[in-house]
Amino acid sequence: MINNTEVIKLDRSRITIKLGDYVEYENEIYKISQLIDSNEVVGINIITNRACRLTKKNLKPISMSNIDKHINIYKDLSEIADSEYQEMEKRYLAIQPLLEDNLTRDDIIKHSKTVGVHYTTLYRWLRLYKSTGTLTGLISKTSGRIKGEKRLDYKIEKIIQNVINNYYLTKQKPSIQAVINKINIECKNNSLTAPGKNTVRNRIKDISEYEKLKKQGNRTIARTRFEPVPGKFEADYPLQLIEIDHTPVDLILVDDDTRKPIGRPWITLAIDIY
Repeated sequence: MINNTEVIKLDRSRITIKLGDYVEYENEIYKISQLIDSNEVVGINIITNRACRLTKKNLKPISMSNIDKHINIYKDLSEIADSEYQEMEKRYLAIQPLLEDNLTRDDIIKHSKTVGVHYTTLYRWLRLYKSTGTLTGLISKTSGRIKGEKRLDYKIEKIIQNVINNYYLTKQKPSIQAVINKINIECKNNSLTAPGKNTVRNRIKDISEYEKLKKQGNRTIARTRFEPVPGKFEADYPLQLIEIDHTPVDLILVDDDTRKPIGRPWITLAIDIY
């Protein structure tokens, strides 16, 4: 009997192999669809949508170059901008009636006229969805930067974060210019182009005041300013005080009969203080 999850040692690192995960094999990305035995798995190529037997010893974690190339399939729904979510929802609803395996080319062409999308585009969206198995696979990969998105070489980004976490956010409280200088030195030592000064300043600006105070030796001030103060908000018996919160769920509901979209449901949580 084969377990659905197992860990094997590869190239001095560890990779967890389980159904539905993405791995790299001969510089291509595959989604694990079946565990054959202790030596082989079946993977679906996310570009060609073809199934292949893959030898476990040759599997690798996804390299950063491939993550950059197919970044959308690794995104969590909470990381997706509203405009991207709306586009993803539109594409999914367009291909939803075509997810059956027995549809013909004529069926797809007919449906394309109904939804107003060229049938070749529908084919492409279908391939993206089926090969990645994720809604995020439907997100457009066209160039352009979303507002607020950070786009640096991951090695430079890693240096920035390491210097900020291990040098700036310390009790020594170095100046921002000192942080910039240290990042420049680290980049030079690694033969990388140093980021602009404003890039570093913006990364520091994104750090919350609470985190700055706490990590720079001002825990008491951080706690006084930002943490909730214990008080007399108590309940003497069940259901005396209830806290309620609401949030939309990252799912699309459809009508049971027509299969047309209804919208995103809301989840409501009620917490009994007692």
